[in-house]
Amino acid sequence: MSYVSVGLLATLWCVFAASSWSKARSRPALRAFADSLRPLPLLAARLVDPVAVLVTIAELVLVLGITWSVLAMAAGWPAARPGGILVLVLALLLLAVLTTGVILAVRRDIGARCACFGATQQPLSWRHVVRNASYWR
Repeated sequence: MSYVSVGLLATLWCVFAASSWSKARSRPALRAFADSLRPLPLLAARLVDPVAVLVTIAELVLVLGITWSVLAMAAGWPAARPGGILVLVLALLLLAVLTTGVILAVRRDIGARCACFGATQQPLSWRHVVRNASYWR
């Protein structure tokens, strides 16, 4: 496992761990995230709560998957490489979906707020797009 791979996995683990923990730690935290999705014209109102839960679960699954990948690679398991690739593809897909949502919200200038990492709800801006896209590398 190269230093670049370890660095990428560590970065993704930290991002998804912080993000999922900020939502999963309490009902009000998850509600704040769901409320931040409501102004987005991307989801029907009835889908906001299930999507908030789904995103949180996906982030938690990626934290577990990244942890498994690192341990499997360190142990030299044969499934480590394909498992690690699968986890990275899933992380890329989730980041692509989230980044696309941020881009659409910023381009439409709807004043949506970011509750991605907890209660601090900063207005979505191009800074958020750059932050999300920087994890793709």
